[in-house]
Amino acid sequence: MLIDLNGIAQGFTSDYIAKYFFLEEGVKDFMIEIGGEIHCRGNNLGNGWKIGIDSPNNKKSEFAFVLNLNNISLATSGSYRNYYYNDSVKINHTISPKTLEPTSNKLLSTTILHSNCMSADAYATACMALGLEQSKVFLQENNIVGCLIYIENQDTLSYFSPGFSSFLH
Repeated sequence: MLIDLNGIAQGFTSDYIAKYFFLEEGVKDFMIEIGGEIHCRGNNLGNGWKIGIDSPNNKKSEFAFVLNLNNISLATSGSYRNYYYNDSVKINHTISPKTLEPTSNKLLSTTILHSNCMSADAYATACMALGLEQSKVFLQENNIVGCLIYIENQDTLSYFSPGFSSFLH
């Protein structure tokens, strides 16, 4: 049996470094980013940290949203970077724990805000495996702040769970 913790390793590492900076070194204002998983603490020259969320269907580095963060972590999972095609079928890197097969759903990207980055990382990955409708229910029932970007009738749409829009810059 093999257990791969890569799905939460970047979030865990971000939290670990943040804890060291804050508790051991007394650093009050910092932003740590490891592989796209982000921990923001304090402020950035008197303002919150401005963090851009990549647009999943624009490769010119435009952002879908810019968030203003302070004392919170962020993690994004998506199906728009790590994938391949097999006989014209898009196969992404998220594996369903129920079927042990790559997921296939409408979700392109899931961004989660949470007090710790490891949880944000785990919830973002879980939402990608759950799919759009189950993720909406999961976020609402567990009071998790997040954004789901998905495809509906060839349009790219966004769903914000309660509280997410308060972080928009």
